[in-house]
Order: sequence, then structure tokens, then C-alpha cells
Amino acid sequence: MKIKLTRKQRLTPIRRSNDIAPILTEYYKRLDKYEKYKEHFLVVSLKIDLTINWIDIVSIGSLIGTVVGVQETFRRAIIEGGTAKLILAHNHPSKNIKPSETDIKLTHKLVKAGKLLDIPIIDHLIVTTNKSYCSMADDGLIKF
Repeated sequence: MKIKLTRKQRLTPIRRSNDIAPILTEYYKRLDKYEKYKEHFLVVSLKIDLTINWIDIVSIGSLIGTVVGVQETFRRAIIEGGTAKLILAHNHPSKNIKPSETDIKLTHKLVKAGKLLDIPIIDHLIVTTNKSYCSMADDGLIKF
């Protein structure tokens, strides 16, 4: 499912984690009271000029996690084309922004797949509704 973006959001280049974090936080804040307690895994497609091409909901899970596969993560980027880079994002309903071992392992797996597909993953953010987030790239957890 595609997430609607404002014109300003579509035209603003995403150069740092703090450029995309407010957009993602807004998505998670708009979830209804039942959806806020589920993990939502999103993929952000960036064009060559680093503006947002699209944001897609890849998976919606439960309070404690969601299932994310390589195929689902890259499907839209491959089918539609026009993706220069990807940013991954998911929420932690617990509001704990620290990545779990599972989060780190999944990120490394998807980064490797992105290298093979020539669609680099440049960050993975964990976002909460209280405007806090963790950028795995900023924290040195993603190796390019």
C-alpha cells in the first residue's frame, strides 16, 4: 500500500536521517488506536536527486514484530524502476528506539541484497510516535 505525500514532502531532498524522520513519524502518529500497537515496516524509494519517489508499506505485524522478506522489500523498486536508493523504516510500539539483534541482522541481509541488485539501502530508521528515532546509518550499524 502506497503512502500519500504532500508536494513539499515529494520535492524535499533526503540527505540526512532528520530529513525523513519527521515524515515517517507523521505516518506512525496518524495510525488509529489499534494499528499503533503493531509494527509497520516501510520502504522509502529515493530518486537520483534524493527526492522521495514513493513510500510503501511492506509489512504490518504485531506488537512484538513483523515478517519482512527480501522479495517484498525490493519488489516495487524492481517492478516500477526509478529507484536510486532505499531507506528502510519500522516502528517500535514499545517506544524503545534501540535496534534489536533481529533488526540488525535483517538490515544486514537487506543491505547485501541491495548491493546485488544495485539498489543501495542507505539507512534503516526505527521510529516512535513521540518523535524519537534511531538511524542505523548514523549509529554506524550499516556498512556501505
